[in-house]
Amino acid sequence: MPDIDRLHRQQSCVFEGLKSPYVLRAIGAWERIFKKMEETLSDGRPWIMGEQFTLVETTSAPFVKVLEMLRLLDIWLDDRPNVQRWWESIAVRQSFKALEEYPGQSEDDDAPHAKAGAAVANKIGELLEHYRTTIPQL
Repeated sequence: MPDIDRLHRQQSCVFEGLKSPYVLRAIGAWERIFKKMEETLSDGRPWIMGEQFTLVETTSAPFVKVLEMLRLLDIWLDDRPNVQRWWESIAVRQSFKALEEYPGQSEDDDAPHAKAGAAVANKIGELLEHYRTTIPQL
């Protein structure tokens, strides 16, 4: 049986694009995640849970990688030096670097995902600023 809420959400994003209310929800979700990460890492710990690389990194890194591939990650990390440090530490790990060998993982600015992200980056930035300045923060 189809999940009607999921279907509605997907159709809204496909047909309304960046005007879909679900886009602002997603932007807000990333904002809350990166804000919490910045606060957590502000004590100098290398990883989210402390001194050990854990499942937190292995489960979150692929999603962050997608933002990077879309050229959207800097929108959230420009003012978050602790999360930047965390991301750079993940990016140099041999196990993570091995992902670059798989098709579609290209860092090339001419890659389709890079072009798609670049085409909407300014609007995403505007929506993030709107979220930061008008949506009550929890």
